[in-house]
Amino acid sequence: MKVAVTAYHNNLESEVDEMFGYATWFFIFDTETGEYQLVNNEDSYTLGYNEADVQATEKVSAYEVEAAIMGTCGPMAYKTLNRKGIKVFCVAQGKVREVVEKFKRGELEEALGPNVIEYWNIQSY
Repeated sequence: MKVAVTAYHNNLESEVDEMFGYATWFFIFDTETGEYQLVNNEDSYTLGYNEADVQATEKVSAYEVEAAIMGTCGPMAYKTLNRKGIKVFCVAQGKVREVVEKFKRGELEEALGPNVIEYWNIQSY
C-alpha cells in the first residue's frame, strides 16, 4: 500500500507536519517494500488554504496513495482526499519513521471527518 506522510523536513527523523496543504514535504511510502519518495510542496506557500489542499491532494494522488497521514486535517483537505478515495489519518505528533511503523502495525485510527476548521490549528471538532 502507498501512503503519503506530511513532514517539515526531508528526512525520516522529521516531525510530521501538522498541516496537509502547506506541508513542506510529503513522503510517499510503499509499506510493502519500505521504499519511499520525497515530494517537495514548498510551492503551496503562495496559495490560499483551499487551493493548497486541492494542490496537495493532486500531488499525492498522482502517486496512487491509498492513505494520507498528517497532524491535523481541515474540511477542504478531508473533502478532496476523500473524493480521491484516500483515507485520512491524523496524528498529534511524531517522527515520520515512527508514524509509518505505527500505521503498518494498524495502530493509527482513520479520521471520519476533519478535526480542525479551515484555519490551521483552531480546534472545532
